[in-house]
Amino acid sequence: MITNQIIYFDERLHKYTDSRGNIYTSVTTVIPKYHEEFKTDDVAAACERIGRNPAHPKYLKYKGKTAAEIKYGWNKIKVDALANGNKKHDYLEDTVKKATNYRTIEGTDLIQDRLFTIEDIANNTFGELSIEWFITSGIAFRYPKIYSAILTLHNAGFKFYAEVGVYNVELLVSGKIDLIAVKGLDFIIIDWKTNKDDIRYEAGYFDKDMNGKSTNIFISTNKYMRYPLHFLPDSIGNHYNLQVSGYAWLLEQFGFKNIGNIIYQIRETEEGLVEKVDKISLFDYREKSASMFKHHFENRILKPQLKINYAN
Repeated sequence: MITNQIIYFDERLHKYTDSRGNIYTSVTTVIPKYHEEFKTDDVAAACERIGRNPAHPKYLKYKGKTAAEIKYGWNKIKVDALANGNKKHDYLEDTVKKATNYRTIEGTDLIQDRLFTIEDIANNTFGELSIEWFITSGIAFRYPKIYSAILTLHNAGFKFYAEVGVYNVELLVSGKIDLIAVKGLDFIIIDWKTNKDDIRYEAGYFDKDMNGKSTNIFISTNKYMRYPLHFLPDSIGNHYNLQVSGYAWLLEQFGFKNIGNIIYQIRETEEGLVEKVDKISLFDYREKSASMFKHHFENRILKPQLKINYAN
């Protein structure tokens, strides 16, 4: 694989390019292409019909509501949850980003600079985060469970780096890792998610009450992801596994070895006052992620180019 490329990231457009002019697809953009699309209009219309059928068990939930009103309610919940999640995620992301050397274009929120990659770490051209930084930054006090894991790894000889870029020039896929622990050639990816509901590997969703709030009732949908991941349930847990394992696979192409990954789920308690942090169980999906990247390149990039060349 060709290495030593300079990768640029435009944060506002979430766009990756390299010094050769190639455009990369982000890992978080590839994965949704293998989800089953949620057909909002169809489902909202079905819910409207339920609201006209007193015999249906969910009649009262949708009684008198039009499909447009139902979609508005869904969108409001989504926007509120996203804003709340971004607030938590951005605290950690912005905190670790302060330790990097990104340059912003004055007067904008645009970051368009080269990514620091695993090659920079190997060449000692990328700044290490000291264990003291996790204390002075406030992470240790706000998220003691995360800090405890970091401290354990630190005592075992690991070094920490934030906002690390990963890429593959042959498959034109790239991404950015929040935090990575490195010891020699061994590495562990540390990530965090802000889902309000439990992260499960079964395809489905948590039912909502009359006010649109999630309940503990899980509705299984028995849906699966698209080929070549058609044997995996289309679930949040699998999506996150594919993302982190995809980053791990990309890093391993540079000769490093993934020895495990950690994801934390950050969410509020029922009182809404204290944030709860849970460690999420993970599986090794590196080869599954690799097959997804290769399939995406062949079908989304390579084949269209061949068709154009043939037409000409």
